[in-house]
Amino acid sequence: MEQRGLVRRQTLAELVLPLVVLAVLALLFWGARQALLPFALGVVLAYALAPAVSLLEARGIAGRSLPRGLAIALLYLSAALVLALLLWFTLPPLFAQVRQLISGAPGYLARIQAGFGGVVAWYQQLDLNPQLRAEIESGVSSLGSSALGVAQGFALGAVAATGRTVSMLFGLLLLPFWVFYLLRDQHELGPQLLRLAPSSWQPTVRDLAVIADQVLGRYLRGQLLLMLAVGLAVLVATTLLGLTVAPTVGSYALLLAVVAGVTEAIPIVGPVLGGAVGVAIAIVDGPSAVLWTLLAYVVVQQLENTLLVPKIMGEALEVRPAVLILALAVGSQVAGILGALLAGPLLALFTLWFRYAQARLRGELPAGTITPKSIAQLRQPANGG
Repeated sequence: MEQRGLVRRQTLAELVLPLVVLAVLALLFWGARQALLPFALGVVLAYALAPAVSLLEARGIAGRSLPRGLAIALLYLSAALVLALLLWFTLPPLFAQVRQLISGAPGYLARIQAGFGGVVAWYQQLDLNPQLRAEIESGVSSLGSSALGVAQGFALGAVAATGRTVSMLFGLLLLPFWVFYLLRDQHELGPQLLRLAPSSWQPTVRDLAVIADQVLGRYLRGQLLLMLAVGLAVLVATTLLGLTVAPTVGSYALLLAVVAGVTEAIPIVGPVLGGAVGVAIAIVDGPSAVLWTLLAYVVVQQLENTLLVPKIMGEALEVRPAVLILALAVGSQVAGILGALLAGPLLALFTLWFRYAQARLRGELPAGTITPKSIAQLRQPANGG
């Protein structure tokens, strides 16, 4: 009897202690969340670079494999050269466009305000069905509220981040070393962390980690490619607009491309925010420029959704838009910039974890047996619904 009680106490301690440790770590990380932003960026970079490092390690140079540390060093050197060339060619015109926008802002705002007044007067003169008019105004109001909420979350996050500049700079200085060790110890970190869990938990923890690795890795790498593709597409489109109907838009082509690429990281609302900046600048060039600029952004978005998203992202982020917008609003309110960026992938991850728990409870999936094929099966309910 005493032995049975001792076993129960040991089992209870084995279950409770890891939860207590996780809760303490979660509180510590939450308290230092702003200082940890560079390290979160490091995790993103590690996920993005891991396939290239593994490929370089396996194939090496002239068919000879390389030590993983040397493969990472060569990748760092190549990335540094590419980044230096990119900054050399893009930073001067980008800064020039920012200065030009700031100096011309008062005149632009006055012309934009006058342009909006003309659009509103034209809309009010349209002979529209009252119900259709009410639906249009409701949709515009809802979209504006969502965009404003995300923008406010970003602004608050940016203000909070600038208030912690020293810790942010320190984190950025450590970033290359953090990414290096993440990449170098990639294959050892998982088993070491897994051994910290109680032995009875390890198969389940391994399954959850495999799901997280596939969902987050695929999402982050795909999102970086989409950001680059959308930025280049907007650069080409706005440059062409500048040569034809919207010279002011063309004069800020590089700046608009950077804005579009960065805001692409925000699900659903991001492309609207990026396009809104271009359309707002186009108001300076008149109504025809506004229509052509809006059309250009819509075409870019449709090409992205039709050609790029299915091939690049696949099923990495398979969540209903209404639920995603709600998660985006909550994330931006709770954690500012970082919360808005991570709302989509975390929601997708928690959705798959929930389906995994359901499959385990139904006895359809034994612990410790998760594979990419079984993860694909976990996604099937969303395809059917």
